[in-house]
Amino acid sequence: MADIIRKNIMSIFELERIFCADEITLERPCHVDSVGLYTTLELATTAMYNVVTDDLEGEWQQNFGYLIRERAVDADHAYRGFLSLRTYDSKGELNDEFLEDYEGYDTFHGRDPLTLRHKVGDIVWCLAYDCLELCIVGWLPPTKEWYDKRHKICLEKYKENVFQLDATDDCYGIYSIGDGDTHKHVLCAEVFAANEDIPESLINALKAKLKEMNEPKEGYEQL
Repeated sequence: MADIIRKNIMSIFELERIFCADEITLERPCHVDSVGLYTTLELATTAMYNVVTDDLEGEWQQNFGYLIRERAVDADHAYRGFLSLRTYDSKGELNDEFLEDYEGYDTFHGRDPLTLRHKVGDIVWCLAYDCLELCIVGWLPPTKEWYDKRHKICLEKYKENVFQLDATDDCYGIYSIGDGDTHKHVLCAEVFAANEDIPESLINALKAKLKEMNEPKEGYEQL
């Protein structure tokens, strides 16, 4: 994903570590601990690799992964308070990234499908404030092909670009277990593969929810 040029914005990079409880539940308690602040992404990444193999003890026994948030200095808060977000698994491998389009709208033109790490029907963990929520992927982020097709239609129909996406549209459509329509839009960078042994009862319940809400679709037609 290409870097976004930001004018006159100073930033720092905060490295955070995600601890979570061992027990597999629909809302798995987690704790995000700040490791340090760094002047460059390279320094933050190096620091992350230095703590990847640390042993964990106590209540938060599992090292789930890492976050590197780029935060603005001497500037208004961006979306969710950060300019960019890069997430990593417990081994320090890149999970995904989010880059804020600080300059305005019509800056996200869809994803290369090869960069999508999940598919419709995948069981995933979604990072929330104080938990990892077990969910199922209902639909995928817009692709470049999808964007180009709709952009062309709008130009032909309205003679101007009225179809605009920003970085917050780079998200998965997610369903959780519950009554009614449980869908939510979760940034790609906050969606992780559920690689653990998930109880069959939870997997079946999530698949039933997806079937209840929609036949699997790719793209943004549901939004």
